Formats: sequence, structure tokens, C-alpha cells
Amino acid sequence: MPIWIIRHVDHERLGHIPGILNELKLPYRSISLSLKEPLPPLDKISGVITMGGPMSAYNKAQHAWIEKEEAFLRKVHEQGIPLLGICLGGQILAQAFGAKIHKGKKAEIGWFPLTKTGNQDDALLKDLDLPDFFQLHYDVFDLPKGAVNLLKSRLTKHQMFRLGKTTYGIQFHPEANEIMLRSVVKEYCKNMPPEIGKEILHNVKTKSAKGRQFLVQMLKRLFRG
Repeated sequence: MPIWIIRHVDHERLGHIPGILNELKLPYRSISLSLKEPLPPLDKISGVITMGGPMSAYNKAQHAWIEKEEAFLRKVHEQGIPLLGICLGGQILAQAFGAKIHKGKKAEIGWFPLTKTGNQDDALLKDLDLPDFFQLHYDVFDLPKGAVNLLKSRLTKHQMFRLGKTTYGIQFHPEANEIMLRSVVKEYCKNMPPEIGKEILHNVKTKSAKGRQFLVQMLKRLFRG
């Protein structure tokens, strides 16, 4: 059975993820909720990755699919199916389990270091180096009840959480590759100071490659056990 990748806009880029899943010989399918493509039945999935997007998780009045996705993610978690939420996906996941999503102190855009919070025994993070990761978010998530906070940055105290054994939400973008980031600079940074775009693309190949190395191990551990 495939891993299902949930996109929130039809043009959402998946970065390194397809190549890594192919490398790990993990079949996958991708759907877009903005195109009203249906969520799969639970007996047809081996895992779920829910991606980012430009909207806010709390704007349910504008995006009716958010509540449907929340209900779906709760069922995935209850069934013990491996689940990873990235950026907006992580926020929707946190919100599905009662956590508040709100504006951060300031936008976190660019490459930032992360540090572990002291929960060193996590199966996904054990023995992994943490390079600088790409960030592009205005909102942040609080922790769902019972979740363990795993990573933090200088601006954001909750960068990664684990709920149960196989449900994870992250705020950063380890999937960001060069193609994705050049598109981000073109589309999202055009109204920002030009130095922001230059900083994002500075040494982008090396930075992206390090993020990919991290993501390979993370997806391998989560979806292959």
C-alpha cells in the first residue's frame, strides 16, 4: 500500500520527498485538497505525509477541507499509521488534537539552526546531525496534549513534536531542494527585501543536500521501521 502525500494547493512542491521515497522503494500517491480530491480510506494507506501551504490552519471558514483533514489525521493516528505533518501540515495536525495555532513573534524565513530539547531518546532523531533547515512560516503551533517537544529554534520553541509513537509534526522544511527554493524566492519573496531571497539561495545546493540527508533517515525510520 502507498504512502499518501496530502497537498493543500495543487502546485505545492514536494522537494526531495518523491526522490527519497523512490530510493527507499516506498510507493506513494499525491492528492490536492484544493482540487477537492478525496482523502483515501484507511485500509488503503501505509503512511501519510501532509505538506505545507500559504493559508493558516485556523482559517476554517475559508477552507472547508481543514476540518475534514483534521478528522482524517485523528483516525490515522488512532490506527497507529505513521504520520508526518510539515509546516502547515504540522499545524493542522496539532490543531486536530486541540492545540492552538497562532502568529509567531515574527516571521521565520530563511535558514536557521535547530536544537534538541532534551528528549534525546526519540527514535527518529537518535544520532542524527541537525543542519540548518529552511523555514517559511508566520504561524506556529502549541503542543497537543500529551505531545513531546523535540526541537526548537531561537524564534520558535516548538519546531517538532511527537504524539504517541508514530505521529510527528514539524515546522521546518527538510524537503526543500534547489528547484523548490528558487520558486519560493520568485513567488513568496517578491514583496520582501531582496537580501532575503539572496540569503535563501546562498549555498543552496550544500544546505539542501544536508537537509536531504536528514530527511532520508527520518523517512526511513518512520515508514520502514
